[in-house]
Amino acid sequence: MIGSAFPLNQFTYELMKVILANTMSGEGKDQEVEQLAKWVRSAQNGEQKAFGEIIRVTQRRLIKFAYLLTGQSEIAEDLCQETYLKAFEAISSLKEPERAVPWLYRILKNLSIDRVRSAAHQNEQGTEDLEVLMDPTTSTGSERHQILEIRELMATLEASDRFLVLAVHLEGYSYKEAAEIAGLTEDAVRLRLHRARKFLLEKLSDPETKSAVRPSKV
Repeated sequence: MIGSAFPLNQFTYELMKVILANTMSGEGKDQEVEQLAKWVRSAQNGEQKAFGEIIRVTQRRLIKFAYLLTGQSEIAEDLCQETYLKAFEAISSLKEPERAVPWLYRILKNLSIDRVRSAAHQNEQGTEDLEVLMDPTTSTGSERHQILEIRELMATLEASDRFLVLAVHLEGYSYKEAAEIAGLTEDAVRLRLHRARKFLLEKLSDPETKSAVRPSKV
């Protein structure tokens, strides 16, 4: 059951604090983008070790995203493996190496439809798979509880809206960037996020509806 209610901006803060404890500064992100672009170019030139570096740098955040999208660690890990396989096969098609991470999310989204539908039918969600998100050296019981709340809350959204909430609030993409990743117009992203925020705020504010879970739809 969802814990004590708090405003949506507090939800966003908790989401960012708990799930992205290792969030980089703007300068750090710029350096990562630059380094990833170099590895992409090297991978496009046939250097397989370079693609391994792309995986090493992006894997943890991609798994976190997939986990909150599907609610199941096994499905999330399989989805990420499929994403990297598709990316490896199509690396030469990436025309803008600086857009490597959004490109990976676009592949993940396209692969996720059946996976999210499958996860929606798995009602049992244990706590042992939280290890995919937790840093064993710093995690606490409180953090585990918060992640369980976030996972349950994400599961109440339709899958397409869930993807957008995670893209914007978890990964920090702009509406325009999220629209490009999701294959939607910017206006459509704004509308869907407005709807999702309203729904989440209602879930967080009304104790009587906290335990009501709306089936996810694709």
